[in-house]
Amino acid sequence: MTLPNYLRVLAAHLAASPELRGKVGHVEIRHDDFCAHWLGRPCNCNPQVLTGPAIDRKYEDGR
Repeated sequence: MTLPNYLRVLAAHLAASPELRGKVGHVEIRHDDFCAHWLGRPCNCNPQVLTGPAIDRKYEDGR
């Protein structure tokens, strides 16, 4: 089974962020405009993955 690109990028991001281990938080994945994700197909772009306190606040505040 082939994983969508965003899962590979997310796994690499989490592996490189030991401060996130054992915590629950929000993750924002920003797909490129040309990504097949927008057409209901598996991601084929190199998305930006954002985590951390600023992203958590963004979703907790509803903005």
